[in-house]
Amino acid sequence: MGIVNAELLSQGVALLLDEAFAGPSGGGSWFTDEDPDSGILGTLKNLSAAEASIPLTAGDAATAASHASHLRYALSLANRAMKGENPYRDADWKGSWAATAVSETMWKELQDSLRLEFETLKAAISDPVVWSSDKRVFGMIGNIAHAAWHLGALRQGLGLVETPAPKEKR
Repeated sequence: MGIVNAELLSQGVALLLDEAFAGPSGGGSWFTDEDPDSGILGTLKNLSAAEASIPLTAGDAATAASHASHLRYALSLANRAMKGENPYRDADWKGSWAATAVSETMWKELQDSLRLEFETLKAAISDPVVWSSDKRVFGMIGNIAHAAWHLGALRQGLGLVETPAPKEKR
């Protein structure tokens, strides 16, 4: 067994982060559906502002818009952390969920800013400095898990997860 080096780790994290946000690149996937738009950004782009403002679960105010807002905020903090800042001590996690209802303009801006934060973080992965700090390594891996959780919650809440019917018993 070989040693995992920074280049291999960088490639793996980039691939999984890309799958979570942009969708699989073709030839299968690790955790999303195989549809190219099955990542977070593809899932969100098919929603109107009105659809993005509807609660995903009865009794919970979370909407696709609030998930997008929260993810954008989390990525903005991660991008600051990659630059050596400590943005987490003053983080307003509760406030990051505040955008539950959006207008068409707000919805487009939110999706654009989420894409920009994702692309910024993805670009940071190629910097070897990222892989020299345990907090940055764990942070990058944590961002994959965080994005995958939200992707599942979004797709489940939007009714996009199809469970195969059980086989009939004989």
